[in-house]
Amino acid sequence: WVRAIDIDEDVWGKNNEDPTIANVLVRKIVAIAQRDKRIKYVIFEGKIWSPLMNWKGRPYSGQNPHDHHIHISFNPVGDEDGSPFGLVTELKEEVAVAKTARKKVGNK
Repeated sequence: WVRAIDIDEDVWGKNNEDPTIANVLVRKIVAIAQRDKRIKYVIFEGKIWSPLMNWKGRPYSGQNPHDHHIHISFNPVGDEDGSPFGLVTELKEEVAVAKTARKKVGNK
């Protein structure tokens, strides 16, 4: 039984690449994981975040470093709880802040 999902790092697609979005996603997912026990661990770019080290990133030495996608593993408790994680709301806020910052420096 697999309880995991992989999210490509080019979330917006090849024509709308934003190198920071995967890092923003990881940061948000890890923040959510600290309060939501459905998330078991997160791996991205050779780092793993889990409750083992209080959700602090540490080197990941597994066979696949997950360099081009975010790997999220879930606990069985999620089998009975399909409620939203709240990620979309948090991302919308982050994107709005980033767009405002870009406008201030003259970027679109």
